[in-house]
Amino acid sequence: MKKKQLYFSISSSLLILATGIFLFLQMKEQYEENKQIGEACLNQEGTVIMEREAFFLMSKTSCETH
Repeated sequence: MKKKQLYFSISSSLLILATGIFLFLQMKEQYEENKQIGEACLNQEGTVIMEREAFFLMSKTSCETH
């Protein structure tokens, strides 16, 4: 009985940790993409527009030129 609880606790902790790492890496990758889009937009003297999609996702970045 105790071993079952231990295995469940360890597997649950590993699942939570893996999910956290996955989300962190996704956010980091999205940040880098958005940064490049934003810098390119500012170089063209445009307006950077960021839209939030969901809680864990940073945002969508687009450029509006005048």
